Amino acid sequence: MPYDVFVSYAHSDDECPKGAEFGWVTTFKEELRKLLRRKIGSQGADIWMDHLLTSNDRVTDTLMQTVRESRTIVLFMSRGYLRSQWCQAEINRFLEENSAHKNKESVFVVALDETNREDWPTRVQELTPIEFFKRSMTGAIELLGYPNPPAESGSVYWAKLNELAHLIVKHLDQLGTLSRTTPQTSIVASSASSQRRILPVVWIAQPTDDLLTEWEFLVSAIRQRGADVRPLGHSTYSRSDISAFRSAIEADISGAVLLVQLLSATPGYPFAQGSGNTNSIQSSLARLHAEISSDVSFLKWRSQEIDLEQIVDTTHRELLQGAIACGFEQFRQQVLGALDRLMNPKAVQELSPPSVGSESLSLCITGGPKDIELSNKVADIVENMGHVPIVAQPAPDHDQSPAEYRTLFEELLSGANGVILVHGDESTLWLQSRHVQVRKVLAQTRRGIWGALLEGPPSTKPPLRFADPAVVMLDCRQGIRPEPIQLFIARLSGGADA
Repeated sequence: MPYDVFVSYAHSDDECPKGAEFGWVTTFKEELRKLLRRKIGSQGADIWMDHLLTSNDRVTDTLMQTVRESRTIVLFMSRGYLRSQWCQAEINRFLEENSAHKNKESVFVVALDETNREDWPTRVQELTPIEFFKRSMTGAIELLGYPNPPAESGSVYWAKLNELAHLIVKHLDQLGTLSRTTPQTSIVASSASSQRRILPVVWIAQPTDDLLTEWEFLVSAIRQRGADVRPLGHSTYSRSDISAFRSAIEADISGAVLLVQLLSATPGYPFAQGSGNTNSIQSSLARLHAEISSDVSFLKWRSQEIDLEQIVDTTHRELLQGAIACGFEQFRQQVLGALDRLMNPKAVQELSPPSVGSESLSLCITGGPKDIELSNKVADIVENMGHVPIVAQPAPDHDQSPAEYRTLFEELLSGANGVILVHGDESTLWLQSRHVQVRKVLAQTRRGIWGALLEGPPSTKPPLRFADPAVVMLDCRQGIRPEPIQLFIARLSGGADA
């Protein structure tokens, strides 16, 4: 029978360590099975993992048949994997035998160690691995969750395992195989159409080492949104050969729809003979590409806690001055919002950008689950006015607790210049509850006007009774128009010093 997931691994990576009941890969597979069952339902996913084949055994026809029929493959990349001829046979057979309706999107790479990407199977070299290792202070590689997974649920191990499960479920859903009653013919047809889909690419500059966690967090969020990321890892670009460094960046940027750079107080890594550093070169190339390609945006971020007066390096200080200063979660939402609008383009009335010298504001756009499209329309108008819209998630993600969601939403609010509450088809009770939550955060620190309530279509719904002197009412019941939003932003700007 066809399996949902085929586990391809080197047996040297699954030897049972002292104090553990099973090997690392076996434990990983069982925890992945549990997560897939929770995300899919009681049946979960069918996972194949061979426990009998050793490095000296013959790869049987039955095993190759299983590889051919499996819908996805999880590849545990390590030095042992690259040395195993049977592992190479498995992945090559998986990709080659079913080329009509499978490709790289069906392969998920779990990296257990640092390896040379040029040694990987050619057709998976372009994939972004999920790294289950970290480097110690001395540079030694430490495998996450070894010898046993951590007990705490919020650890990096569990976060990455959950990301893998999410991506597998999303891919199986695209293949149409989550329903066991789906005919095999329709599976192949659905599969073929999904393989032709070209994923949009987001380029995220190679970070300094103190931002690796933020880089990986943003990469994970973008991949879960359905886009691809370049470069393929946070340390892919050469730090010794400036020509190779520039060429690799230019190649990655050329196919991207959105450019992003994360900056800290740490300058980039310098190249020899004063030819610049990794941060400044990446920023220059990204800015140049954005200027040439008018439909490509370049977003730079820095923590609002960085004191620019303390930055000695003048070049780095200039980079930081041009970056958006806010909380990382706020910036992450901005990137995802920009990506959503690129993946779902809408016709937006073009407006004049702010006049020279005027301030660009950061506005949180929040509406209920039924008003997501309406919120995105408002965000498009705000962005075309030259301001920064951040569309807040209306509810927690499926793998996010209410407490985590509330904390992140309040962090987003605290860093915004103002809020637009959007009301269309959502219930009045939801809107009132959201207003109470927003007011609790902002009313303590803001004077004067800090928000607006935008009443959108349909015009037939009962008028909303609403009284808050700090919130401006915007009547767009007949349709979303830029003029009321523009007037609110003008009042918000005028009251900024109040």
